Amino acid sequence: MATEYPTNQATSQPLQTAPSLELTPRKKPKAAIIATMIFVSLGLLASGYWFGYGQYFQSTDNAYVKANITNISAKVSGYVVETLVDDNQFVTSGTLLAKIDDREFQVKKSQSIANLQVQLASVEYSQAQHRLQQRVIIQTKSEVDSAQADLERSQQLLQRSQSLLKKQYSSQDEVDNAFAHLKVSKAQLEEAQSHYIAEQEKLNVIDSQIVQAQASVAEAQTELDQAELNLSYTKIVAPVDGIVGRRSVREGLFIQPGMPLISLVPTSDVWVEANFKETQLAKMQPGQKVNIELDAFPNREITGTLESFSPATGAQFALLPPENATGNFTKIVQRVPVKIHFDDQTLAAQQIIPGLSAVVTVDTHDIRNENESELAAESGDIALEPRG
Repeated sequence: MATEYPTNQATSQPLQTAPSLELTPRKKPKAAIIATMIFVSLGLLASGYWFGYGQYFQSTDNAYVKANITNISAKVSGYVVETLVDDNQFVTSGTLLAKIDDREFQVKKSQSIANLQVQLASVEYSQAQHRLQQRVIIQTKSEVDSAQADLERSQQLLQRSQSLLKKQYSSQDEVDNAFAHLKVSKAQLEEAQSHYIAEQEKLNVIDSQIVQAQASVAEAQTELDQAELNLSYTKIVAPVDGIVGRRSVREGLFIQPGMPLISLVPTSDVWVEANFKETQLAKMQPGQKVNIELDAFPNREITGTLESFSPATGAQFALLPPENATGNFTKIVQRVPVKIHFDDQTLAAQQIIPGLSAVVTVDTHDIRNENESELAAESGDIALEPRG
């Protein structure tokens, strides 16, 4: 009895699947060709966009709105007795923000005023002595003149007595008396001259005292000015227009000189500081137009103008600048801060606040136009050259 094996059934199954294995390779080339064409088209479009448009725009999202925030600090120490502003309040220049207890400063001012009055009185006293001494000098000068005249009379009397003695009309006693009177006159003149010189020296001393007293007055006036200035520091006022930001001053707080109290954020003069890579700066220059996209206003079109470049990279202004001369070196693309101001400062003052993130795109088409103009000029020069 013969045994049947299911060989025909086993072999027939592969024959049924054979057509499907032969059809799949025919579909793959079409899909690959279509995908290749799509990628090539996209590449051509991207290249066309880059060479015709994209290469003239430099963009970065490392940009933030900046402003000159004014940090107000105390100049004198004392207890705060009153605060007159709240957070987020707009203030103008000169607005009183807070008051410090000024009683000690008032006392210091009163002491300075009293000291100044004392020094002024000292000057007046010295000046009065100066006037009195001038009169004394005039009197002593008169005494010198009188002694000088008496000496001249004594000399004449001695000469007359000697002449009469020769003619025997006078005695020797008269000559001796005349000579003695001459000696007395000389002594009186010397005494008067010494007195006159001494009084003049006293006048010089009084003049020095006046100068010293005037210097004391100037010093006392300086102390008074400083006392008044310190008294004015007890009233903390806003130096500029702005909005009260961070406010740490409170009533009853004891503050020290230099202690930060209030930050004023200006409502105008805001700008964007964009940190571009050093490889993006070749075509950028001041005056170029900039498109600014703020994350806070994603659907608003804001324009600006490139104003200036930082004189150094941002790393050079860091607290610890990089030191590449030591250790291992890894080259890192540096970034240069670029200042961009808003074309519409009114919009910037109303809604744009410092610290907002931004995406900026600089249009460098003017560089392309300049290059094209230079190339056209060079081509024109070549065309005008005569042929040899």
